[in-house]
Amino acid sequence: MSILNGSRGVRAALSLSVCAGAGADDRPPVVVQRDDAFIAHQAGANLWWIGSANLELVVGFDAAGALSLQRLANPATGRMWDITPASEVGLTAGTDRITLAASGTTTLLNVETRASEFGVVLTFNFEYRAQRLLVSRVYACYAGSPTIETWTRIASTGGDGTPVTDLAAWRITMPLGHVRWLGGLRGDSAGGTVEDAFVVADRDLDPGERIDLGAEGRSSESYVPLVVVNGDRDQFFGGLMWSGAWHAALERIDARLRVTIDFPGVATAVTPGRSTTGCPNVRRLARAQSTRCQSSRGRR
Repeated sequence: MSILNGSRGVRAALSLSVCAGAGADDRPPVVVQRDDAFIAHQAGANLWWIGSANLELVVGFDAAGALSLQRLANPATGRMWDITPASEVGLTAGTDRITLAASGTTTLLNVETRASEFGVVLTFNFEYRAQRLLVSRVYACYAGSPTIETWTRIASTGGDGTPVTDLAAWRITMPLGHVRWLGGLRGDSAGGTVEDAFVVADRDLDPGERIDLGAEGRSSESYVPLVVVNGDRDQFFGGLMWSGAWHAALERIDARLRVTIDFPGVATAVTPGRSTTGCPNVRRLARAQSTRCQSSRGRR
């Protein structure tokens, strides 16, 4: 995940299959809808549902008030990908590490729900007064596509500007699975070929094992920013649509797998006349038999 300026952005893709009970029976009233894409919310509650016919993400505030992913499921099959509820995004403003929360270091200003031309958009708007920043975490779902795209938008309300670094695209802890990733160019060019360019690698992680992927320059110079996790019945993928430096860590922690994508070494300055947008990513819920990775439409 990386930080970008202006209208430029980063996307990541996640896909999975699910294996626990989940469905629309416990879903609150739908407040915004575009075809099969929807946002649901119960007035006064701290959770929001966003999804489509084959995907449902529950996001909201945990007991400590932090914005976090709560559940990822396929309402069509009634199965759930067993993620650990936790905060997925963070950044450093100046020297301060920021976790988006309803109160404390940051303050929740409002939650916006709207229909777009192609789907629905859910936005959590926060204020970080110490650095005079407005931070928005945005989730979008597109009709007919079992994907959710998310990104972070940062703007300044005054001052001489704030350096923003260490932006995390997303971090999700999930069930153990067989991990696959895709090699990048590795020196391949129009004038020659490299045998291991764009080759798929895979393995089951050993206890305590960690695999680091990424690039320091062009995003596909060593690896393509795409990770796939196959469970017993379901499949998850996560990736970035981004041309610069990035980093992914795959870690086995006891009987769980933690996947993190971030942008170490990438920095920008946010001023009143120069905002920053970063870390859009997509989540998709699909059956394990399908190995096709479908990206989001990327429309907002």
